[in-house]
Amino acid sequence: MRRIAVTAFFVAVTVGVVASAAAPRQFVISLATGANDGRTILFHQQEMHLSGIAVPSDGQSGGSESKDSLRSLVVGKEVRCQLDEGVTPEAPDLIATCFVGEIDVGGYQVTKGHARDCPRTSKRRYAAAEVNAQIFGRNLSKVFELPASCQEQ
Repeated sequence: MRRIAVTAFFVAVTVGVVASAAAPRQFVISLATGANDGRTILFHQQEMHLSGIAVPSDGQSGGSESKDSLRSLVVGKEVRCQLDEGVTPEAPDLIATCFVGEIDVGGYQVTKGHARDCPRTSKRRYAAAEVNAQIFGRNLSKVFELPASCQEQ
C-alpha cells in the first residue's frame, strides 16, 4: 500500500529528470507541510530525508531546535528536491538534496548549527558550513556526536 501511495505522490509532483552520465536523477517540487525532525521534510504524509546531514533526535540536546529550524524554513513553501543517485520514488526511504529557492536546506541546517555534516554520505559537502557554524558559536558537535553511519570508512 505504501509503495502505491508513494508512487502516486511522485507521479503527481515529479516534474523532470536530470540527465547525467550515471542513471538519471529525478527531482520533485512540492509544498512542504511539516518537519518530523531536523532532516525530514513532510509533503502531506510523505517523508523526504535530507541527504548528507545528521541531526539530534527530539529527545537529544538540540533536537527540538533542529526540527523547529527546518519547519520554519520549509513549511508552506515550495521545496525542490533532487533524489540521491540510485533513489527512486518507489524506494522505502526517500533521500534527497532539497532547496527553498536557492537555499540548500541541508546546508542551511548545518550553517545555523542545527545539523552536522555527515561525511560518509555528503562527501564533506557541508564540512565548511560546520566549521563556520562553530566559529560563530553554533557548535553542535559539543552536544551531538556523529552517528557511526556518518563516520568515514
